[in-house]
Amino acid sequence: MAAAGRAVRAWRAGETQQEVAARAGIDSDTLGSLEAGNTWPWNRTLRAIEDALGQPRGELDRVAAEADAPDRSPPARELSERTRQLMRDELGDEMAARLIAHAEHLASGRIPSAAPEDDHPRESGGRGRRSAG
Repeated sequence: MAAAGRAVRAWRAGETQQEVAARAGIDSDTLGSLEAGNTWPWNRTLRAIEDALGQPRGELDRVAAEADAPDRSPPARELSERTRQLMRDELGDEMAARLIAHAEHLASGRIPSAAPEDDHPRESGGRGRRSAG
């Protein structure tokens, strides 16, 4: 919502909320609430605002959806040698090696396989299914 409000403020380009609202046939409080990110008006109101500002239909929806999209930036591909050394110093060689391997796995983008089964048998605690007999 906030991104759409910022877009409307930018599109107004010096016009007042009252001027744009009058042209769109809406209340200026509605426009102010959209710009503040407090509300999301009905579709007909959004289309009227887009028309009044000379924007294509659906542009406010697109701006809002783009702002809500998760960040798709790729993860860092490699830990620096300095980072690896700090991990070893703080965590010890074994734990650092495990974390470095995990970080490299995540950076590779591969889907992890199923977790291996524990080497220890689980105790049922009397909660297993009983056979009908």
